[in-house]
Amino acid sequence: VISGSKLYINLKDKKNSFLDTVLCFTDKPIESGEEVPFSCIVSDFPSEYGSHEIFFEPETRFYGNYTPFKILSEKFKEDSSGLEGFTLTGILQNNTELTITYPKIILSLYDGNKKFLGSAISFGNQKKLTPGESTSFKVSAYSYSLAGKPKSYKVQTHALASSRVQ
Repeated sequence: VISGSKLYINLKDKKNSFLDTVLCFTDKPIESGEEVPFSCIVSDFPSEYGSHEIFFEPETRFYGNYTPFKILSEKFKEDSSGLEGFTLTGILQNNTELTITYPKIILSLYDGNKKFLGSAISFGNQKKLTPGESTSFKVSAYSYSLAGKPKSYKVQTHALASSRVQ
Protein backbone atom coordinates (compact mmCIF):
# COMPACT_ATOMS: atom_id res chain seq x y z
CA VAL A 1 0.00 0.00 0.00
CA ILE A 2 1.28 3.45 -0.92
CA SER A 3 0.18 6.08 1.57
CA GLY A 4 0.67 9.79 1.91
CA SER A 5 0.82 9.96 -1.88
CA LYS A 6 1.41 13.42 -3.30
CA LEU A 7 0.93 14.81 -6.76
CA TYR A 8 2.83 17.86 -7.88
CA ILE A 9 1.62 19.77 -10.92
CA ASN A 10 4.14 22.16 -12.43
CA LEU A 11 2.46 24.87 -14.47
CA LYS A 12 4.38 26.24 -17.45
CA ASP A 13 3.82 29.14 -19.83
CA LYS A 14 3.56 28.90 -23.61
CA LYS A 15 7.39 29.09 -23.87
CA ASN A 16 7.67 26.09 -21.50
CA SER A 17 9.04 28.24 -18.66
CA PHE A 18 8.08 27.36 -15.07
CA LEU A 19 5.20 29.38 -13.54
CA ASP A 20 4.10 27.64 -10.35
CA THR A 21 3.75 24.30 -8.53
CA VAL A 22 0.47 23.01 -7.15
CA LEU A 23 0.45 20.26 -4.49
CA CYS A 24 -2.46 17.77 -4.62
CA PHE A 25 -3.27 14.63 -2.66
CA THR A 26 -4.98 11.39 -3.66
CA ASP A 27 -8.32 10.56 -2.05
CA LYS A 28 -7.05 7.42 -0.33
CA PRO A 29 -4.01 5.19 0.05
CA ILE A 30 -3.25 3.41 -3.23
CA GLU A 31 -2.92 -0.32 -3.76
CA SER A 32 -0.37 -1.47 -6.35
CA GLY A 33 -1.80 -1.00 -9.86
CA GLU A 34 -4.89 0.81 -8.60
CA GLU A 35 -6.25 4.03 -10.13
CA VAL A 36 -7.71 6.68 -7.84
CA PRO A 37 -9.14 10.09 -8.69
CA PHE A 38 -7.58 13.32 -7.56
CA SER A 39 -8.49 16.95 -7.92
CA CYS A 40 -6.61 20.17 -7.36
CA ILE A 41 -7.70 23.72 -6.85
CA VAL A 42 -5.49 26.47 -8.19
CA SER A 43 -6.21 29.93 -6.86
CA ASP A 44 -5.05 32.80 -9.05
CA PHE A 45 -4.63 30.59 -12.12
CA PRO A 46 -1.87 32.17 -14.24
CA SER A 47 -3.12 33.76 -17.46
CA GLU A 48 0.20 32.80 -19.10
CA TYR A 49 -0.55 29.06 -18.69
CA GLY A 50 0.48 26.91 -21.64
CA SER A 51 1.09 23.38 -20.32
CA HIS A 52 1.75 21.32 -17.21
CA GLU A 53 3.75 18.36 -15.90
CA ILE A 54 2.48 15.95 -13.25
CA PHE A 55 4.87 14.31 -10.78
CA PHE A 56 3.78 11.51 -8.44
CA GLU A 57 5.71 11.03 -5.20
CA PRO A 58 4.66 7.91 -3.29
CA GLU A 59 5.50 7.36 0.35
CA THR A 60 5.60 3.65 1.10
CA ARG A 61 4.80 3.27 4.76
CA PHE A 62 2.15 1.49 6.75
CA TYR A 63 -1.07 3.47 6.83
CA GLY A 64 -3.51 1.00 8.32
CA ASN A 65 -5.39 -1.79 6.56
CA TYR A 66 -7.92 -0.63 4.00
CA THR A 67 -10.54 -2.90 2.51
CA PRO A 68 -13.22 -2.48 -0.15
CA PHE A 69 -16.85 -3.31 0.64
CA LYS A 70 -19.91 -4.19 -1.41
CA ILE A 71 -22.60 -1.82 -2.68
CA LEU A 72 -25.92 -3.72 -2.62
CA SER A 73 -27.94 -1.09 -4.49
CA GLU A 74 -27.32 2.31 -6.05
CA LYS A 75 -29.34 5.00 -7.81
CA PHE A 76 -27.75 7.87 -9.74
CA LYS A 77 -29.91 10.87 -10.61
CA GLU A 78 -29.81 14.53 -11.48
CA ASP A 79 -30.93 16.56 -8.47
CA SER A 80 -32.70 19.86 -9.03
CA SER A 81 -33.46 20.63 -5.39
CA GLY A 82 -31.39 23.28 -3.66
CA LEU A 83 -27.92 23.36 -5.17
CA GLU A 84 -28.45 21.64 -8.50
CA GLY A 85 -26.22 18.69 -9.19
CA PHE A 86 -26.14 14.91 -9.12
CA THR A 87 -26.62 12.36 -6.36
CA LEU A 88 -25.76 8.73 -5.87
CA THR A 89 -27.75 7.00 -3.13
CA GLY A 90 -27.77 3.39 -2.07
CA ILE A 91 -27.06 0.67 0.44
CA LEU A 92 -23.60 -0.66 1.22
CA GLN A 93 -22.69 -3.84 3.05
CA ASN A 94 -19.61 -4.94 4.92
CA ASN A 95 -18.96 -8.18 3.02
CA THR A 96 -15.63 -8.79 4.75
CA GLU A 97 -14.72 -10.79 7.85
CA LEU A 98 -13.55 -7.59 9.52
CA THR A 99 -15.25 -4.80 11.39
CA ILE A 100 -14.83 -1.72 9.22
CA THR A 101 -14.98 1.94 10.16
CA TYR A 102 -15.67 5.03 8.07
CA PRO A 103 -16.94 3.36 4.89
CA LYS A 104 -16.03 5.86 2.16
CA ILE A 105 -17.63 6.17 -1.28
CA ILE A 106 -15.74 8.02 -4.04
CA LEU A 107 -17.86 9.03 -7.04
CA SER A 108 -15.99 9.96 -10.24
CA LEU A 109 -18.02 11.58 -13.03
CA TYR A 110 -17.32 11.49 -16.79
CA ASP A 111 -18.78 13.07 -19.93
CA GLY A 112 -19.87 11.16 -23.06
CA ASN A 113 -16.23 10.93 -24.23
CA LYS A 114 -15.08 9.43 -20.89
CA LYS A 115 -13.37 12.71 -19.92
CA PHE A 116 -13.11 13.17 -16.15
CA LEU A 117 -15.41 15.99 -14.96
CA GLY A 118 -14.94 15.84 -11.20
CA SER A 119 -15.49 13.73 -8.12
CA ALA A 120 -17.37 13.73 -4.85
CA ILE A 121 -16.78 11.85 -1.62
CA SER A 122 -19.11 10.74 1.15
CA PHE A 123 -19.34 8.21 3.96
CA GLY A 124 -21.91 5.61 4.95
CA ASN A 125 -24.51 6.79 7.47
CA GLN A 126 -23.09 4.37 10.07
CA LYS A 127 -19.42 4.89 10.86
CA LYS A 128 -18.80 1.31 12.06
CA LEU A 129 -20.05 -1.91 10.43
CA THR A 130 -19.59 -5.46 11.67
CA PRO A 131 -19.38 -8.31 9.10
CA GLY A 132 -22.62 -8.57 7.11
CA GLU A 133 -24.02 -5.29 8.45
CA SER A 134 -25.44 -2.70 6.01
CA THR A 135 -26.05 1.05 5.95
CA SER A 136 -27.31 3.68 3.52
CA PHE A 137 -25.23 6.38 1.84
CA LYS A 138 -25.64 9.51 -0.24
CA VAL A 139 -22.97 11.22 -2.36
CA SER A 140 -23.71 14.68 -3.79
CA ALA A 141 -21.79 16.26 -6.66
CA TYR A 142 -22.76 19.87 -7.30
CA SER A 143 -22.87 21.22 -10.86
CA TYR A 144 -20.75 24.28 -10.00
CA SER A 145 -17.83 21.98 -9.07
CA LEU A 146 -17.97 19.90 -12.28
CA ALA A 147 -16.38 20.61 -15.67
CA GLY A 148 -19.54 19.61 -17.59
CA LYS A 149 -22.64 17.42 -17.41
CA PRO A 150 -21.93 13.79 -16.50
CA LYS A 151 -23.05 10.92 -18.72
CA SER A 152 -21.40 8.12 -16.73
CA TYR A 153 -19.78 7.47 -13.37
CA LYS A 154 -17.43 5.12 -11.53
CA VAL A 155 -17.64 4.26 -7.84
CA GLN A 156 -14.74 3.24 -5.61
CA THR A 157 -15.16 2.06 -2.03
CA HIS A 158 -12.86 1.56 0.91
CA ALA A 159 -12.94 1.56 4.69
CA LEU A 160 -10.49 1.20 7.54
CA ALA A 161 -10.42 -2.38 8.81
CA SER A 162 -10.51 -2.12 12.57
CA SER A 163 -10.65 -5.69 13.86
CA ARG A 164 -10.86 -9.30 12.78
CA VAL A 165 -13.77 -11.44 13.94
CA GLN A 166 -12.68 -14.76 15.47
